[in-house]
Amino acid sequence: MALVSRFKELNRTYTCAEFEQLPEFEEPVELIEGKLVEKVNDDEHLLIVSNLSFYISSFDQQRRQGRAWVDSAFKLSEYNVALPGLAYITNERLPKGVSKSALTVIPDLVLEVLSTTETSTREGTIAACARIRRYQVAGVRLIWLVDPVSKAIEVFQPNSLEPVASLTEKDMLEGHDVIPGFTLKVKKLFEE
Repeated sequence: MALVSRFKELNRTYTCAEFEQLPEFEEPVELIEGKLVEKVNDDEHLLIVSNLSFYISSFDQQRRQGRAWVDSAFKLSEYNVALPGLAYITNERLPKGVSKSALTVIPDLVLEVLSTTETSTREGTIAACARIRRYQVAGVRLIWLVDPVSKAIEVFQPNSLEPVASLTEKDMLEGHDVIPGFTLKVKKLFEE
């Protein structure tokens, strides 16, 4: 939290509009329930996001069903701006042009990679569950939550607090109705 702590009013609540007016941060910062929260992206996060972005883009190159966004800001509500590792928006909902501020369209799919803290502490687990719930409430149709430690993925959809699937390295990840026809062996996400 070193970067965020340089702001004197750290404990105040920000709206999305106020958040967008803040100076650019050196590290990724999200707005969670109106509070500034630094997002830690380690090498494993970058590898997983890069791999998935490559596979989705390769699959979608001919089909052109939508577009993948990597580490981009999305306004989920008036007090929440998320930076999912990867987001996918179908063509029907794709915004025109590229915005420097948070995108206001809700992604159809998000991929989140758990940090070491989220996989090893109770507080981290609670934070990860809250993040999933924020995406569900905002209307994200498909959520892939990746645990790099166990090399597993939990798949969430709206209206279910429990994952609809828990996948291991030997399983296939599917795009369901968000990216029809997309499948990927889970272990490919973790390959260097």
